[in-house]
Amino acid sequence: MTAIALIDQFLDAVWVEQGLSENTLSAYSSDLRIFAKWLADKSILEVDTGDLSNFWRVAIKRAIGNRSSARILSICAVFYGLYIRKTV
Repeated sequence: MTAIALIDQFLDAVWVEQGLSENTLSAYSSDLRIFAKWLADKSILEVDTGDLSNFWRVAIKRAIGNRSSARILSICAVFYGLYIRKTV
């Protein structure tokens, strides 16, 4: 499954479970797509803590900003937490 398909599946799940607003879902989608694009050829499901650390380091160098980078990492935690709950 592609990263975009996984992200869309995640957004559907959090919308149903948490009743998030369209604005929140749009922000989640944007943040996860930025992260997936940064991963390039690596599957979003093959990520490890080193990838997250590298993303943080690169994001800061590219002046994405601490708050935006932290928000992206935060939504990644929600994404992977939900994925683990659904697959275990």
